[in-house]
Amino acid sequence: MIRRWDRLDYDALAGSARIIGFDLDNTLANSRKPMLPSVAGRFSELTNHIDVAVITGGRWELVVSQIIDVLTPQACKSNMHLMPTSGTRYYRWLNGEWARVFSHDLTADQCARASASLERRARQAMYGVSASRTGDRRSHCRCSASRPRWRRNRRSTRMVR
Repeated sequence: MIRRWDRLDYDALAGSARIIGFDLDNTLANSRKPMLPSVAGRFSELTNHIDVAVITGGRWELVVSQIIDVLTPQACKSNMHLMPTSGTRYYRWLNGEWARVFSHDLTADQCARASASLERRARQAMYGVSASRTGDRRSHCRCSASRPRWRRNRRSTRMVR
């Protein structure tokens, strides 16, 4: 049974939690900026009481500059779970240093295919249909003068010439 949020016993819920998770950007710190000293102090103290996970879309280097470099000496690093690049990598404090536990990186071919798919879908969303189906090779051009003129069909959501 799912209870309404205003009927939850938050003390009991917090008492049974084994880990607390945070997003980094605009939660723990402003985007691409280190945590404020007051936040870093509270975050460091929290790591002494419970495991703390941080997930972010940023690279490992940003996690270092935004979190690790501003931790207080009292922080319990072994209770930290750091997941940059949207959780595709996982770092832990092991044997006195930060170690990558796993990394799910894309191959060069997967990156190229994903990029091509995103570009194709963006064009379809922008023009309503793909350039290859219309035979119009100018649709990839950013110059508005060379773009075909599209209007919304009143009877559907499709874009038509």
